[in-house]
Amino acid sequence: MMIPAGAAIIIFAAAFHRDEGKFPFADRFEPEIWLDGRAHKEPSLVPFSGGPAECPGKNVVLLTTTTLLAITTSGSSSRSADGTFC
Repeated sequence: MMIPAGAAIIIFAAAFHRDEGKFPFADRFEPEIWLDGRAHKEPSLVPFSGGPAECPGKNVVLLTTTTLLAITTSGSSSRSADGTFC
């Protein structure tokens, strides 16, 4: 297969994460996969890839989302499960 010079290529990574045949947790929110080691066994779940193919915008995304979280939570109070303010 030849890809013409200047052609745009899109790899839709989200499609890899939705394969129920490969990931039984594909269509549900299950953050435990990052804690119990299941996510680390699947290189396709690495959010920004790694090595020479690592996402060049990784640090920009992390900075932007961290800043957005800080701005949206600053000046507000929240309650813990026992009802006390944090």
